[in-house]
Amino acid sequence: MKRYLWAVPVLVAAATAAFWWWARPVPLHGETAAFGERKPGIELGAGFTSYVDLASVRAAHPEAIVITDVRRAATPAHPARELITLELRPFSHLDVPGRLTLDFFNDRLMEVTFYPVSANDYAPVLARAEPRLRREGANRQVLVSGQRRVASNVAQQASPLGPSMGGQPFVLWQDRRLRSELDDWDARFGHLPQPANPGN
Repeated sequence: MKRYLWAVPVLVAAATAAFWWWARPVPLHGETAAFGERKPGIELGAGFTSYVDLASVRAAHPEAIVITDVRRAATPAHPARELITLELRPFSHLDVPGRLTLDFFNDRLMEVTFYPVSANDYAPVLARAEPRLRREGANRQVLVSGQRRVASNVAQQASPLGPSMGGQPFVLWQDRRLRSELDDWDARFGHLPQPANPGN
């Protein structure tokens, strides 16, 4: 029996190495931190600033509800991709009632969209608030100023042809940096299969 005692340390070392290999943290994609970087935010609209985190918005608006929650954890093959949408209903902007959605990409506010109940009531006040909106295409107005992008169909929805266009009136305020980052993620990693275990 004693002649086999030399094998005990070898077996312990092998078991320790196997456990370390099994329990080691999985290396994440090299750009994981870059796809979560928090930069100085810009004023979007309706009182919200880009890059603010989800917890801060929910603390200020406890009535907000999550209507979309799509998450892909970071893996060695791709950085994390987390899209969460909050909704505030009812919500008034420029004294016009409606509802508001807030879209977060990797816990950073990317865009805000307001859906007024009445395009006719909202169109003139939006025109005063965003006087540089210019028509782009048949049914949309757009303004790009630095990293801020605004898009709206409210003026068209308020026109005599509005009801025939379908859809609902909206105005969207967007941080172009975050939108570009999301588009970049989708273009580079969107084709990769979802892990069998989302936690991995």
